Amino acid sequence: RTQTVRGASSAGAVGASRSHGVLLGVLAECERLQEVEAELAVTQHRAEELERMCVELSVKNRQLLEESEAAEEGLGKAMLMLQKLKGERDAAIKAGRTMQATAS
Repeated sequence: RTQTVRGASSAGAVGASRSHGVLLGVLAECERLQEVEAELAVTQHRAEELERMCVELSVKNRQLLEESEAAEEGLGKAMLMLQKLKGERDAAIKAGRTMQATAS
């Protein structure tokens, strides 16, 4: 009977030791899971920041495109005006020469 008690006691100690080991493994996994969850939260926050930046840059890009189109339109009008003025100048010079030739 003493041996049966010792055997049971020994088996209980082995079982408790295994349970303790399993418990430590579970605790380690829980800690790792918490670390992963923290990393995920940081990554999600960064992704949200990047999405906000993309939206802001998209809006800025649209504004710059509109400004560029307006500038091109203004430049085109300025070039037409310059060509018109050049034509008027050339016509005035030609008329002045014709008047000088007629006067001489």
